[in-house]
Amino acid sequence: MLRYGVIFQASDLEIHLTWLQHFSKQIAEGIWYPRWLAGTNYGYGSPTFTFYPPLVYYIGSVLKLGGLNADRVIVFLCLLAVWLAGTFFYVYGRQKWGIIPSLLGAVVYVTVPYLSINLYIRGALPETWSFALLPLGLLITEKAIIKPKWRILQAIIFAVLALTHVPSLLLFTIFWLPYTFSFLLNHSWKPVGATIISGLMGLGIASFYLLPAIGEKYLVNIESMRNVSGGYQTNLIGNPLFIANNDFSRPQIQNAFLYQLGACILFAVVAYLCDRQDQKKLKQIYGWLGFILILAFLMVSPSAFIWASSKTLQMVQFPWRLLVLFSLGVAALCSIATDGIIRKNRKLLIMGIVSCIILNWGFNYKISLLRAGFYQIKDVTSEAAIASNRYQVFKRIETIINNPYADNIKDAREYIPLLSNGQVAPAPAMGQPTVSVTSGKAEIKLNLWGSYNRIFHVIATSPSTIRVRTYYYPAWHLYANKKPHPIEVADDGTMQIQLEPGSYTIELRYQWTRFFTLGVVLSVLSILALLLFWIKTSGMASVPAKIS
Repeated sequence: MLRYGVIFQASDLEIHLTWLQHFSKQIAEGIWYPRWLAGTNYGYGSPTFTFYPPLVYYIGSVLKLGGLNADRVIVFLCLLAVWLAGTFFYVYGRQKWGIIPSLLGAVVYVTVPYLSINLYIRGALPETWSFALLPLGLLITEKAIIKPKWRILQAIIFAVLALTHVPSLLLFTIFWLPYTFSFLLNHSWKPVGATIISGLMGLGIASFYLLPAIGEKYLVNIESMRNVSGGYQTNLIGNPLFIANNDFSRPQIQNAFLYQLGACILFAVVAYLCDRQDQKKLKQIYGWLGFILILAFLMVSPSAFIWASSKTLQMVQFPWRLLVLFSLGVAALCSIATDGIIRKNRKLLIMGIVSCIILNWGFNYKISLLRAGFYQIKDVTSEAAIASNRYQVFKRIETIINNPYADNIKDAREYIPLLSNGQVAPAPAMGQPTVSVTSGKAEIKLNLWGSYNRIFHVIATSPSTIRVRTYYYPAWHLYANKKPHPIEVADDGTMQIQLEPGSYTIELRYQWTRFFTLGVVLSVLSILALLLFWIKTSGMASVPAKIS
């Protein structure tokens, strides 16, 4: 009897498990950056990590190669992300609001409904890690304005965020720029400008990933991401189609949005009642409340014209991804309100904070019951389970965990290469031979079939066409008897080789593309520039605020 309990059930679980298994395998082969996942798509391969940030999978690979099973690695990564989110928010808030307010804010931050939706329903592992990185980014920014030495960490946090989750990077940067410019009210333009430049240096450090991801996107089906689940229009809360398309997560997302908006208003009212005579505190309250209300507007249907104006914004896919930043704002207002309660000794108001935390726990508990929790044991062989397709889902997960390299695993559709006419290559077919003769007459002997290097010997007795079960991508280069040889693209997107009669040793190598080479160069130059920046500023004293 098949039981699931090895891991929790979530929409993106299969793909993250698949990527972890294949990424870690290629790391073990000595490939320092597995841009091409050779064993996915039934062995046709995919340039997945040319376009998807790799950092979480590097961390996971270290754990997996250290002896943990893939399912336990995923669980550990999720729990670590939640712990880091709470820790970094506490560290960020402690210097602003004190120990108890920042502690309660951290509790609110790690219990917000959207975090549980990401874990239990969506399985959005890298986005969950962005919960940890955002408060850390704000903390480092505030330090970098005052102390030049922190600007090297400012660059590093931007590089880390770029290599973790690009939509979160985009949304955070849109918020971070005005947040950083706001320091001009109390500081000169030099520290503010230097802090912004250090953030740009961080993007330069991540150029080895970012530049190919941007420059090579025309080679794959990545534009389809704009239309996932109906596109940005359908994913705006309040759109009549938001709930109507039967997406399991959307009612929960709408509930999370409304609940967090209510919590925000509660915390703002409590904070105002405690500090309505303190102009400095009121500025904080109004600033965070205004930020949250802007985010709320961007997540509802009246903001459609803003999303329609930018194709870059549309690559975020779901406007409700702003709930990560929204959650940060709610936790900040909680800390501000708690700080006011403690200073004004208004103990009765603390019940509002405690009630919100209790409601968070209750919301999360209900979400955990909707999907299988960590290592719960539930039968999926019942008639009802099979009818709802759960049995097939967990059979696939079982295969990914126990037999992930058997050429029977798919990959994300958006990373399938395009044909020369711009159409998406047909879906891969299971059970195809690695190398075959499609016309003519030839004998083939396979010598090596590695992730980045394939060697086989061909004896052709007539003009022959040889098909290789690998999607064509410009990083692949072919050599016949050690001389470069042209590659043709078959109708199904795989590689074809035309050979005249003779004996050939054929070698396929996955090499650096032009954009990847340029990206590596820019990354190295950015690191050198950051080191020079560090040397130049290491002797500088802290920057004093302007005297108003």
